[in-house]
Amino acid sequence: HATGEVPMNIKSKKVLDSFISPGRCEFCETPCLERERHHIFTRGAGHLDLRCNIIMLGGAFRFGCHKRFHDGNICRAEFLTVVAARDNTTVEAIETLIYLVRRLPKDAGPATIWQAIELISDPIARRLARDELTFVGIL
Repeated sequence: HATGEVPMNIKSKKVLDSFISPGRCEFCETPCLERERHHIFTRGAGHLDLRCNIIMLGGAFRFGCHKRFHDGNICRAEFLTVVAARDNTTVEAIETLIYLVRRLPKDAGPATIWQAIELISDPIARRLARDELTFVGIL
C-alpha cells in the first residue's frame, strides 16, 4: 500500500452469526457443546470476517485446538486445509482472496473490487472471491 493507505477491513455480523452452534471441532473433530470462532488470518493482521477465514474450534479458550494454535502447536496451513475441504475450494483460492482483500483500499467500491477479481487467473479463486464478497454484501 502507498504511504497512509488503509487496507480494506470486512466486519460482517452475518458471517459471524453463521458460525454459532454446537458441534464438532472442525480441526480435531471432538464433539463440543460450545465452539469458538477462530479467524485463520487473525484480526491483528486485518479484520476479515469471511466464511473462508473462519474455522470453528472446540472448547474454552484455555484448552483445546484454539489454545494450541495460539501456543504455536497448530499452523495456519492446517486450518486452511480443513476450511478448503469444508467449503469445497482450495487453500490457494482462500489465500488469493485474503491477499486480494488486503491489497484493496479501505474505500474500494464495487467497480474496483470487480476489476480486481477479474484479474485473478485461477477460476476457483475468482469464484470464491465473488461468492464470499457477495455474501458479506460488498458486491
